[in-house]
Amino acid sequence: MLEQHLEDTVKNSSIVGVLCTDSQGLNLGCRGSLSDEHAGVTSVLAQQAAKLTAKHDGLTVAEPNVHRAVKSRENPGAQEQSNNV
Repeated sequence: MLEQHLEDTVKNSSIVGVLCTDSQGLNLGCRGSLSDEHAGVTSVLAQQAAKLTAKHDGLTVAEPNVHRAVKSRENPGAQEQSNNV
């Protein structure tokens, strides 16, 4: 089920990578431009973002042509990276 969700997510032309981790930073699956090396830092960012406010479950990091959304959920955290062209 997770594998199918990863595949479906990265089929979206605005998303170039997706990563799911557990709360310990273990990579549960990734597709596109993201890899195992991103798992730990992504998990920590998602956990810290979730502590900022109860209303929001993540944060967005904006760069010139890319937005990175880092979210924390009861299910594994996810980082979705999309081109903003």
